[in-house]
Amino acid sequence: MKTVLVALLALAAAGCRAPAPPLILATTTSVSNSGLLDPLLREFQKDHGIVVRTHLVGSGLALGMLAKGDADAAITHAPATEAQFLRAHPDWHARRIMFNDFVLVGPPGDPAAASGLAIDDAMRRIAQTDVRFISRGDKSGTHERENQLWEIAKIKPPAPRLVAAGAGMGSTLLVASETLSYTLTDRATYLQNAGSLELKILVEGGPLLLNTYTVVRSPGSSRAREAEAFFEWISRGRGRQVIESYRIGDIQAFTPWSTLP
Repeated sequence: MKTVLVALLALAAAGCRAPAPPLILATTTSVSNSGLLDPLLREFQKDHGIVVRTHLVGSGLALGMLAKGDADAAITHAPATEAQFLRAHPDWHARRIMFNDFVLVGPPGDPAAASGLAIDDAMRRIAQTDVRFISRGDKSGTHERENQLWEIAKIKPPAPRLVAAGAGMGSTLLVASETLSYTLTDRATYLQNAGSLELKILVEGGPLLLNTYTVVRSPGSSRAREAEAFFEWISRGRGRQVIESYRIGDIQAFTPWSTLP
């Protein structure tokens, strides 16, 4: 009887044990706005039984959360910012996981006549024409690329015509559509929202618009083992199949990075 009582008490204690804290993932908004994030996390939890809680922020803020210990892993798409953080944190692990591209979108009437130009010429034309450009303005990967393109164009619109949305990609597209303005976006988020936007793709293609996504983890995070499991799953494991199979309509939205370190 005493043995049975001890066993029952042990089972009760196990049943009252608090669940493991979730893995904290800071990820760029485009991974969520494109629709990819939900199947990724669903399939990862199915394979590993690990719950993931996400913070949707720009790439710079995501890496800042990782540095402060407020996240266990991050998905980002800002190569220059990533390089800065990796130099400051040589113990971090980073691996490219997928790519798609950026596209320049604008109103169907295209008042700046940017359609079909090379991206640097299109940005220059927008800067020299009396039109608005809606910037993410949030230290995201898209904002980083936009600033690089203005530098290449050697000109940018004055402040009244360069408007910072300070928001995620989906919201920025909505602002651009409602104000008949131009903006830079990742293709997947545009495709996911195209049906509700008065915007069309004007410039696409070329190395300046390549959009690469990287997964980063810190071995010093509170859930380092779980972060490592996610890191390996999304970069070398079944996560690659989830990425490759994800479609928006009949269009493959992302391509897994093929050259693995």
